[in-house]
Formats: sequence, structure tokens, C-alpha cells
Amino acid sequence: MKIQETIPNDFSTRNLVRTRSIQPEEKRTRELSTSEKLMEELRNNYKNIQFDFVDFKNDSQLKEYAMSKPGMNHVAISKELLNKMAEDEKLYTEVKEILSSLSKYQENSMIEAYLSGKKLNGMGLVLDENGEVSKWTNMEEIPEETYWIPKHETESTTSSFSSTTEKKNIYEIPYKYSQSRHMMRLANAKNVTSVRGVIAASQSEIGKVKLKISDPKEAAVIIRKIKNVIRNGNIKIARLHKEERLFRAERLAEKRKKAALERQLAEQLRKKKIARKAQEHCQTASFDDIFGKPSVNDERYRQISEQYASVAALGVGAASVSASAVTTVPQTALTGGSGGEISIVSTGVINSSV
Repeated sequence: MKIQETIPNDFSTRNLVRTRSIQPEEKRTRELSTSEKLMEELRNNYKNIQFDFVDFKNDSQLKEYAMSKPGMNHVAISKELLNKMAEDEKLYTEVKEILSSLSKYQENSMIEAYLSGKKLNGMGLVLDENGEVSKWTNMEEIPEETYWIPKHETESTTSSFSSTTEKKNIYEIPYKYSQSRHMMRLANAKNVTSVRGVIAASQSEIGKVKLKISDPKEAAVIIRKIKNVIRNGNIKIARLHKEERLFRAERLAEKRKKAALERQLAEQLRKKKIARKAQEHCQTASFDDIFGKPSVNDERYRQISEQYASVAALGVGAASVSASAVTTVPQTALTGGSGGEISIVSTGVINSSV
């Protein structure tokens, strides 16, 4: 009887002790709220991120927080947003996507620091109660490195008797523009490709004029001459296109055995060529900017002036003969072209109903 009495007492004491040891653990798990479970889950899933679940009332609190956090793995989440994440599964998924893309924010911060010549001390993200994502960076200026330079390297090695004034280069040729030379190049161009090459060369001269001519009035006069060459080049391109069309039509008439039409087209083509060449001859008749004007007292002055007059008369005569064949050409468009520094940046809002 005594043995039967002691056995139940042992079992009762064992069960009592066992229940007393289990009760505090169950009570602690029951006391964990949903937001605390969410905190534990985030810390377990993203072990490389240092989480802080705080609310910032103003920017000064955020700056103090940023100054106290070295490193680049900080994420601060508002407690109110944490409660919303526990209720909204879509919001929780979007927050996890932002946490997964933390490396991209880190790369952007490092690039910004490198481009600004600063040292990146810290970086982190802040998710407030409204779902707005902000990035903070803690940067400081990099001090310039100074090296010791020997005295003999800093001292001037030139003689004290040498001239201190900079001498001009006696071989430097001043810039001069010859409109007649460019007009002769334009007259010698036989096809559209050559004419476009002359136009491109003239357009490149505009840049040289702006660089080398300091007087704005003189530069404007030269640029006006260059644009005149470009305009004549565009007119010649239009005329060459017309002559090409007439030539193709003439060949087509010859192929179709239409002799009358072929003769008519050949005559039109001949007249247009004569008119174009006569006008080019008139445009290139002046050589004032190529050869200097001789003195009036010079004996050769009379001979040169007579030759010039005869050349001009030839140009006028050829132009008068072919005046009936000259047609108006529409002007075409020109070918070719004339201490630590804290910065807070808002990066967006989470796309959910927060």
C-alpha cells in the first residue's frame, strides 16, 4: 500500500514541474504581435541588411541617424508601414522587391560619389508610413594630396638675360579667304559629288573664320562671301540635276527611235550647259582677291587692265548669246550641316494603396 501511494505522488510532481517549464515559452510566443513576427521574418530573410524600425519626425532626426550609421546596408522602415505590410500582402511583396534591389542603390551611390570626387561613408534607404522611398548618403570631401617638390625643380632654369615677352611666330601666315578661288573650284566641278565637296569645304571655312578672325565686322564680311559660294553651289546642283534628267530623257528618246524629240532634248541640254558655263565664267572673272592690284604708274598695269577688259567682254558676249536659254532655278536647301555631407533624395513611392 505504501508503494502504491508514492508512485502517483511522483507522477503528479513530475507533471506539475513539466507544465510549469512549458508555460513561459508558450506565453512568450503568444505575446509576439504580427508586426514583430514580420520584423523577425525580414531579419531572417535579409541577413545582409541592418534593419531599423523607427519613425522620423523631421529631416534633422534623419540626418542624425545617417551620421551614426557607417556602412551601406541600412534600411529604416516605419512601424506604421510595418502594420500596413502585415495587412496588405501586395504591399509586403513590393517592399521585398525594394529590399532585393538594394545593391542597385549602392552602385548608384558609389557612382555619384566617384563623379563628385567625394568619399562615400554611408548609404541607406528609408521607407516612411506613406510608402515613400528615400535614399540618404553620407559623403565627405577627399583632401588633396600634396607632395614635396625639390627647390631646383620649382626654380626657373631660364637665364636672367632672356626676354620675358613672348615672341610672335614669324612663320605664322595670317588667315585670308579667296572667294574667286572657291568660285573657280565650283566652276571646275563636273558633277554633283564634286559640287557638294566644294560646299562642305566652304562650310568648314566658317569655323576657321570664327576662330582666327577677331574683328566681328571683318568676320561677317568673309562669312557673307562664303555663304554666297554655298548658295551658288546649291544652284549649280539644281542645274546639274535638270541637265541629268534631260540627258536621260534624250537617251530614252534615242532608244525609242523618236528622232524629233531626241533633237529637241539635245538642243535644250546644250542651251542649259552653255547658260550655266557662261554664268560660271562671269562669276570667276574677278581675280582681285587672288592677284594684288598693280600700281597705276606701272607699265604692266595697262596690259593687265586690257586683258581683264577682254576677258570680261567675252563673258558678257557669251552670256548675251545664251540669254534666251537661261531659266529660273529654284534655290534648294543647303547640303550638310551648319566634413560629411548628408544628402537625402526621394526615389519614388511604392505602387500600392498605402
